[in-house]
Amino acid sequence: MVHLVVLLYLWHLVGVFGDTDAVKSKMEGDSVTLNSDLTEMEDDDLILWRFEKTLIALINVLADSMTVYDDVTDGRFRDRLKLDNQTGSLTIINTRTEHTGVYKLQTNSVIKSISLTGHDVDGFTSALVSVPVPVSVSVTEGGSVTLNTSVTKQQHEPVLWYFNDTRIALINKEASESCLYDGEDGRFRDRLEVDYETGSLTITNIRSEHAGCYEAEIISSESSGKKQSLNRNSKCESTKITRKISNKGDNIRIFSVTVNATGHGKADPNKEIKEPETDKSLSAGAVAGIVVVVLLVCVTAAAGVICYRRRSSRNGSL
Repeated sequence: MVHLVVLLYLWHLVGVFGDTDAVKSKMEGDSVTLNSDLTEMEDDDLILWRFEKTLIALINVLADSMTVYDDVTDGRFRDRLKLDNQTGSLTIINTRTEHTGVYKLQTNSVIKSISLTGHDVDGFTSALVSVPVPVSVSVTEGGSVTLNTSVTKQQHEPVLWYFNDTRIALINKEASESCLYDGEDGRFRDRLEVDYETGSLTITNIRSEHAGCYEAEIISSESSGKKQSLNRNSKCESTKITRKISNKGDNIRIFSVTVNATGHGKADPNKEIKEPETDKSLSAGAVAGIVVVVLLVCVTAAAGVICYRRRSSRNGSL
């Protein structure tokens, strides 16, 4: 009989590769449970299980659903996957050698890799992830800006939006299953609008505190999967602060948003109007305009670099 050895490798919450957590041996044909280490799920939790790079299970608490995608990867998991509706742990029934490989768990608070293999494992090396170049967007204070995902998402595909690594939107197929967050200091309260077909995000009445790095993640799957209800009444906690500890989505877009101040001066009707003097040299107003343009370009470029470095450093730690 072939022995399947389960080696659990934990990444700490900051994404650093950790020590071996546990080792247990299973006979081929037995079942193995991959524990989530959660005692209970949060109302806005998204729990993802991947085999290698393929999504095989998803629990979307706010949408009251848990889905297994057992027809992917040549159907090797067909009728073999079970999810625990309390903890999110994943059980693989009647294991075979074709189920050996690396499994990855991601939740709001846990990042964990599990290696199911038939031989000793010396270590785990994560694959390099390409970092998309941030799209620079400039908007005038008081205006609105729409950040487009440039895709048409499937109804079962959640979209996550982050502002400087803090979650500001979880978008499902409809508003009742979604959540818009106020953000730190309530800066996004009553300012966010979403497109439920594309997952695009609009920020209205924008202010200087809304300048920064925005990231969109689309959690896509190769099939619609088999969906079940969690039988749980979850609600949106708009004041909750959820930090990003890893990238959950496959299709990711990054935006570097800068906010330009508006002028508040008004013309004085009693002020004497003088004819402009003819001068071949640049006027003070023209020089000031050029300086403003240069400064805006520099600020936009700097913001883009910050977004890029933020994402690169997070990928480098995984």
